Amino acid sequence: MASKALPDLLNATSSIHMIVRQLFSRMVFSLQMECSLSMEIISFWLWLEGNGHPDFLASIESFDNYHLRGIAFAGKMFIEALRRKCHLNHRSEQEGYFQIEAMEGIVFYLNNFCYKALEDILEIAEEKERIYRTNHQQVQQQNMKGKAPMMSTIQVQQHPAIPCDERTLFVTFSNGYPFTEDELYEFFEGNFGGVEVISVEEPVEPRPPLYAHICFFTQETILHILRGNPRVKFVIRGKHLWARQFVPKRKKVRN
Repeated sequence: MASKALPDLLNATSSIHMIVRQLFSRMVFSLQMECSLSMEIISFWLWLEGNGHPDFLASIESFDNYHLRGIAFAGKMFIEALRRKCHLNHRSEQEGYFQIEAMEGIVFYLNNFCYKALEDILEIAEEKERIYRTNHQQVQQQNMKGKAPMMSTIQVQQHPAIPCDERTLFVTFSNGYPFTEDELYEFFEGNFGGVEVISVEEPVEPRPPLYAHICFFTQETILHILRGNPRVKFVIRGKHLWARQFVPKRKKVRN
C-alpha cells in the first residue's frame, strides 16, 4: 500500500507533498524540534495515513502549534516504545507482526520520501542549527574568559542594496480566510527562508484582511518561489493563498 501511494507523494504539486513540507517546517523552525526526529514522526504519520486513516496529516496540519507539539510528542513516545518492544522476546506473534510492520513502514517513508521531499528545508534547518551551536559555543567561551558576549551572527543581516519593492511578494487570501503575520512568516521562512518584513492589510471597514506584502532579503528568493510562473498557489492549513511579484504603482508626475 505504501509503494502505491509513493508516486503521488513525490509529486511536488500534490497537496500531501505540501502538507508534509509545511509540517516539517513548523516542527523544526517554530517548535525547534530536532530534524531527524521530526522526519521520523512524519514518516510514522504517513504510515498511519496509508493504513486506513485518510486525511490524517491534513487534520494534524490544521492544528495550532500548541496542539501540534502535543501530537508530535505522542508520536515520539510511540516510536520510542516501538523500538523498545522490538528488542523484547516475550511478545505475542500478533504484537510482533504489528511492530515489525510499523517499523518497516516508518523506514520506508523516511528513506523513499522524506529525505527527498524535505532535502532543501533540511539543509536550511541544519545550517541554522550549526550557526546556533557555533554562536552558543562562542558565547560560552567568552563568558568563561570574562568578556561580554558578541552579537550573534544569526541576528545580523546586511541591508540589501536593491529596493524593498523589487524584493517583495504580493499575496492574496480567500475572502473570509485571512492569514496572520505569524502564519505567513512561519510558512515562507520555513520553506524558502530570507524573510525581511511582512505587512498584512489593515482594513478600514470591519472585514478580514485580503492581502499582504512579504519583503525578502534577496530577489532570488522570489524567483525560487515563483519558479518562472507569474502566479503560484499554496494551500496552508486548509486556507488558499495566491502569490505574485509585487508591482508598485507608479507615482504621478506633477507638472
